[in-house]
Amino acid sequence: MTSPKLCLLALLGAGAGAASASAPDGAPVYTNADLERVHERRAETGVLSEPPATPASPAAPARREEPPTGRGEEYWRDQAERVQDRVAELAERAAALRARVAEKRRRPGVLPYSDPQIRAWTEQAERLEARARQVEERLHDRARRAGALPGWLR
Repeated sequence: MTSPKLCLLALLGAGAGAASASAPDGAPVYTNADLERVHERRAETGVLSEPPATPASPAAPARREEPPTGRGEEYWRDQAERVQDRVAELAERAAALRARVAEKRRRPGVLPYSDPQIRAWTEQAERLEARARQVEERLHDRARRAGALPGWLR
């Protein structure tokens, strides 16, 4: 479906004498005479069309009780607590690796960014942090799909 503006511009541009002047930036300038010339074809632009009827909204929104899965607030709070424990464990392990990296970088004679052990520990810490984010995202996605309220996960 073409937009009304596009149709009107096409009609204006198709007629003789359209856009007798142009703006400094090269854009065509249309006058009232141009609009009067195409007025009889105005209905072709869609300007007279009616929007589809919208369904009547209910008087009061329905009260939300339980999510469709039947799992309520207690279940999701328990799940959130388990995920927080898992994320804390992963974050602890990553922090320990980062501390080892920092300690090794302070040693004399160690190449702080190209040492193979430092690089391995850094990569391992990054993987642990990514895993923690995945665990959290998976819980939030499951809860969202099940219709759990966001406050239940805090």
